[in-house]
Amino acid sequence: MDEIVFGEYTVQDLIIYAAIFVGVLIFIGLLKKIFSGKKDSKHSQQTTCKSCGWSGTVSRYAGRCPKCNKPLGERKASQ
Repeated sequence: MDEIVFGEYTVQDLIIYAAIFVGVLIFIGLLKKIFSGKKDSKHSQQTTCKSCGWSGTVSRYAGRCPKCNKPLGERKASQ
């Protein structure tokens, strides 16, 4: 561990610097997750049923109201 690898840096120094670098990368990733906004799903959409008043998220392709079973949303699926 005391073997000099590069200039005045030893193997132990390089391991410590690598661990700190990985820790900083993980910390930055966590900060991005915390502060990034919620992304809209391309497979679901927010909608409100005009028949019964239910509102929530349904599939874009085969969306149906879970309360009254009426078709909702874009309904892009082929029939």
